Amino acid sequence: QERCIWCRQCENVCPNDTIQIVTDDQRNGEQYNLHIGQCIYCRLCEEVCPVDAIILTQNFEWTADTKDEFALDQEQLKNVPWYKDIDPLEAREPDRGSWVGEGEGEVDYQ
Repeated sequence: QERCIWCRQCENVCPNDTIQIVTDDQRNGEQYNLHIGQCIYCRLCEEVCPVDAIILTQNFEWTADTKDEFALDQEQLKNVPWYKDIDPLEAREPDRGSWVGEGEGEVDYQ
């Protein structure tokens, strides 16, 4: 989240409104809300981010009784165990497409 420059490209490219960026007057700026239950893991947000602020992994350690429980704001994300360990300023290459596996097909973006 510290890398985010609020360009809204992730919000615009998301095919099902998983990422919503809203103005928050109480925080004097913008914040994002993630509706994880809607995410189809197309990775378009990761591809379009100019500062690599979005990195998707295979850490699926989340369960809930309803889809509404997957809608998290920035403060709620701080309490998610795997999210707390992410250093957004750490320089690393995103694993763009490594989840597909070796020789299991091609990824085609249009």
